[in-house]
Amino acid sequence: MRLIAGLLLLAGPLAAQLHVGLKGGVPLADLTETVARPNYKNLPPRWTLGLMVDVDLPLKLGIEVDALYRRAGYEYPARVPLGTPTQTSQVKEGFWDFPVIAKYRFGSGAVRPYLGAGWSYRKLSDLLRPASSANGFTVAAGVAVRALGVRLAPEFRYTRWGSGDPGPDFRAARNQAELLVGFSF
Repeated sequence: MRLIAGLLLLAGPLAAQLHVGLKGGVPLADLTETVARPNYKNLPPRWTLGLMVDVDLPLKLGIEVDALYRRAGYEYPARVPLGTPTQTSQVKEGFWDFPVIAKYRFGSGAVRPYLGAGWSYRKLSDLLRPASSANGFTVAAGVAVRALGVRLAPEFRYTRWGSGDPGPDFRAARNQAELLVGFSF
């Protein structure tokens, strides 16, 4: 009984260091590149959305783990009968990114700038090939603002992906830059 009471007393302070929320934003560049066919074109990525878990550690350190989803795709000329107006077809698929970022926070108080770096894993869903994936190195810079029990954290994030998984016509872009905002409690 004493063990359970002790764990419950520790759970309060430990839970205050764990922040769970949503992260969303906009990519600043295309997610795929055309390799062989100039009449194919990338569809612009419009948004990124996912879940985040941010853990505050001692010595102004922290760890953030995300599961971020974004749509991507390409457009190509469709085959139509002769004399019919030209048409295009689209292929749309999703990218899942799973970054794990170590952070260093500056200062203390309600507004805290931070820098981070870490590893990312990307899972592509059928855009290039079924079950294709990549690893990358991620850096981030942002500021966390706390107000009324909510943390708002806008950031710039850059990922350099390792050797891609090229398809015959397209491949994932090696450089990824995006603006993200995290909302957590």
